[in-house]
Amino acid sequence: MKADLLRLPLECPSCGDLLEGIGTATRTCPRCDRSWQMSQGKWWFGGETSVVTGDATDSFKSRLKLHPKLYTTLIDLISPVYPHWISERRRLRGRITPSVLAVDIGSGNTRIMDGVVNVDLMPYPNVDVVSDADRLPFASDSVDIVFSIAVLEHVPDPHAAVAELVRVLRPGGHAYVFVPFMQGFHAAPHDYQRFTRPGLERALRGLRVIRTESFGPTSGLVWVLGEWLAIPLSLGIAPLQRVLALLFQTLLSPLKFLDVLFRRMPGSENISTGFLVVAVKEKGSPPSVAGGSH
Repeated sequence: MKADLLRLPLECPSCGDLLEGIGTATRTCPRCDRSWQMSQGKWWFGGETSVVTGDATDSFKSRLKLHPKLYTTLIDLISPVYPHWISERRRLRGRITPSVLAVDIGSGNTRIMDGVVNVDLMPYPNVDVVSDADRLPFASDSVDIVFSIAVLEHVPDPHAAVAELVRVLRPGGHAYVFVPFMQGFHAAPHDYQRFTRPGLERALRGLRVIRTESFGPTSGLVWVLGEWLAIPLSLGIAPLQRVLALLFQTLLSPLKFLDVLFRRMPGSENISTGFLVVAVKEKGSPPSVAGGSH
């Protein structure tokens, strides 16, 4: 099942008016008289023109993402982060139907599940809408489910991105937001901030938080320890440090499964690798505003 991209409720990113021409590959703003066309199977509302950016490490990651099944498998198996998101996907099975508009903001080239509309700054093959996270081209109160998985650390203004997430979500709609906490710097192509649990919940104050899950303390330890070991053993050679950090994290990655036991223990969230918040937009919720702490 693939979402019908021609019938997406799109609005003008300049003035906010609904775009005319639903059901066609050309949308026009009645106020600005600007037009947007669907090209290469995507709607284009800004973003980048190439999927390969940054230094050699970022370029390698970008190219690896062109093979989403391989990339996802490697992330689940050898990354330092406990793959709690697998169980979350199981909970969502059956919820994504043709009548449900689900949007994954900052999807990369991986589709969480069939029927989800992928939105990303980079025009990967599996991206459906190329757009910045802080100015989404969807109509207000039009999206049933929003995903934002490991995205807010990469945007310059995370509160503007959250405000957009809240704006497009319909009353009664759900948001699934994951952010890192105890993770090393990882530009893709940028990395700006980290969130504590209360910091994330405060950032999402335009929504009612249903539950918050810790991804566990061992994952954070594996990430940091791999980076730490690579610093002295690389002898000051930057490219070697990046290679060794990846090698050590891979070798230590089986330890992350200890978080099956540890992530719910008292104190574990103080050094958790990250947090997943599930929240709902209630009827009459005030719009999220920029600002707050993280």
